[in-house]
Amino acid sequence: SYRLTVFNRWGALIFESRNQNISWDAKTSFGEKVAPGTYFYSLDCETVCVDKGIISVRETVTVLD
Repeated sequence: SYRLTVFNRWGALIFESRNQNISWDAKTSFGEKVAPGTYFYSLDCETVCVDKGIISVRETVTVLD
């Protein structure tokens, strides 16, 4: 399983992917380029290593002009 979500500074969901081959390219789900600034992302995925488990990452990313 895989889920990547990106939120703007007000907490509104602007991008979501459940396909690990589709990464965020600083555009909304509608293909609109986002403004420069800080965005928050959440990544949840299941590992396929020897000891299976769920990895959850919550971080920020800064988009520059």
